[in-house]
Amino acid sequence: MLFKIRNQLTEVASELVYKVDLLKHTPKLPSLSESDRQILNTLKHEGVLLTSVDALSIPSTSQIIESAQKIVTRLKNPDSDPGIIQDKNYSITRIGYTQLAAEYPEIFLWGLNERLVNIIENYIGLPIACIGVDVRKDIGNGIKDVGQRKWHRDSDDRRQIRIIVYLSDVTENTIAFEYVPKHLTPVNPFKSTYSDEEMKQAVPESVWKACHGNAGTAVMVATSDVYHHAKVPPTPGADRFTLVYTYTSRKPRRLKLCKDHFSREGLQALESKLSPNQRDYALWY
Repeated sequence: MLFKIRNQLTEVASELVYKVDLLKHTPKLPSLSESDRQILNTLKHEGVLLTSVDALSIPSTSQIIESAQKIVTRLKNPDSDPGIIQDKNYSITRIGYTQLAAEYPEIFLWGLNERLVNIIENYIGLPIACIGVDVRKDIGNGIKDVGQRKWHRDSDDRRQIRIIVYLSDVTENTIAFEYVPKHLTPVNPFKSTYSDEEMKQAVPESVWKACHGNAGTAVMVATSDVYHHAKVPPTPGADRFTLVYTYTSRKPRRLKLCKDHFSREGLQALESKLSPNQRDYALWY
C-alpha cells in the first residue's frame, strides 16, 4: 500500500514538473510559416497528417530515398547480410541502428532538418530529441495482434511524433498504417492495447482510417495521442518497407526505452556532420 502511494506521489510530482517546463518553454517555441502552422493544427486536431516527401519539400529528399532503397534491396535478402536484424517474433526485419548511422548518415540528417524539427517542437512543447531512425520491412505473413500490429499508443513520452515514409506502394492488399482520429481516440488508463475486435467495441470501425499511398507517401503522426497499428490485410500479401523517424522531448517519460534506439557510441560516426542544433537533437543524453 505504501509503495503504491509513493509511486502515485512520484507521478504527481513528475507531472507538475512537466507542466511547469511546458509553461517555461512556450515563449521559446520557434515561429512557423503559415503552411507549417497548418501542419501543426492538423496534428493537434486529427493527430495524423497524410502527405508526401515531395510535398514536404525538404532538401536532399531524393538522396535519402535513393539510399533507403539500397537498404530495401538488402532487406529483401536478409539471410546473407550480417548487418540485417530479423525479429521473427514481431514479423519485422530491419537494418541495425548503428550501421544505419555509420553507412547512411544522409538518412539520419534528413530527419534533423530545421523546418521539420520546428514543427515537431511546437507540437511537443519542449526541446526535442530525435530518438530513432529505422528502415524496416514488415513481413506480409497475415499474422495479427503481435507487436505494432496491435492497436496501441506509444508511451515513450507524454507527446511523441513519428514520421513514416513509405518505401513501397501501400494498398488494401498490403500492411498499412491505420489510426483512430485524435478526437475519437478512446481514453482508458487501464488498457494499453486493443485487438481489432476490442477496438470495434470502443470506436466504430467506420471511423478507422487506413493510410494508403505510393512509395514516397509520408505519414506524420502523434503516436502518443492516437491509437494506431499496422493493419494486416485479410489475406497474406506483399511486404511493406518504411523509413521511420521518432521524436520525443529530451526529458522523456521512459528514458531507458528511448535510449535503446541509438547509443551515443553508435552515433559517433555522425557527430562531425552535425550542426550545434543537430547535436542537441541527436546527442540528447
